[in-house]
Amino acid sequence: MASWEPRKDKRVFEPSGAGGLASVLGTKFDYYRTEYTNDTDLLTSDSRRFAQLEELVYEDCFFDYVLTSDVLEHVRSDDKA
Repeated sequence: MASWEPRKDKRVFEPSGAGGLASVLGTKFDYYRTEYTNDTDLLTSDSRRFAQLEELVYEDCFFDYVLTSDVLEHVRSDDKA
C-alpha cells in the first residue's frame, strides 16, 4: 500500500473500534474511520469519527470502497448496516 499513488478523489470507509489502516489509507484516500458510540452528542459532532452502522448519515453510494474486518458480527441489525 505504501507504493500506491494518492487518490484523494476516492472515499474509503473503514468502520473500526480501534486500529485499522488509518496511518496508510489516510494519506492515500479521502478516508473515514468510525468508532461505534451511543453518545448522541458525539454522533452529531463528528460523523467521520463516530457512527452507528445501522444509522449512517451518508447518502447511498457515497463511498467508493468499504473495508471491514471483525465489525459486522457485532451489529444487531445487520440488514440496516
